Amino acid sequence: MDRYILLSVLFTAAAARFNQEQIPIQAIADVQGGAPGAAATIAGETISTLLGAADPCDKLAQADKIVSELGGGADAVAAAIGLVAAEQNFNNFNADFPNICADATLPATQELRGITPLVDPALDGAEIANALSAQTKAAPINAVGKSIADLLVEAGFTSFNGADAAGGATGGAAAGGAAVGDAAANATNDNVAADNNCDDEENSR
Repeated sequence: MDRYILLSVLFTAAAARFNQEQIPIQAIADVQGGAPGAAATIAGETISTLLGAADPCDKLAQADKIVSELGGGADAVAAAIGLVAAEQNFNNFNADFPNICADATLPATQELRGITPLVDPALDGAEIANALSAQTKAAPINAVGKSIADLLVEAGFTSFNGADAAGGATGGAAAGGAAVGDAAANATNDNVAADNNCDDEENSR
């Protein structure tokens, strides 16, 4: 009983810290599958993956663990989706950007692929990221060969630092900005090429 009281205190503290109703800690604890007590244990472990200093890829690996160790039922999958889509704590007084996982192999569970997380509403472009999170939570998008960071960049959101599964930086916001810049440059080059072709046709007449 003491163990459950402690977990309840931890859940309450987590909710107070993040002030976010979407943090799915209680949903994880309520999953019916898995060994006795496993859901509560995994829920308790999950809290640390939502801290600002945590490796963002750990959150995705934890979501995989929810599905693999808690029976893979609808409640386990729903709780895991809630974790993938949850915002990782971010203190903009200590860092310029939040961390987003750039490992294309995570999450590994098919039902969890193509879902992007919520971000701090104060970030530039947050409305893009948060709209995408709501959309993909309901209807995941194609993520074959792509990381969550890739999906956000493709949507036009680059206010983050990318990190691989080992916790190493992958270029983050700079890489995202470069990707968007490359796309714009390619579009410009295509337009220039099209204009040149038109000029050539005019000159040949």
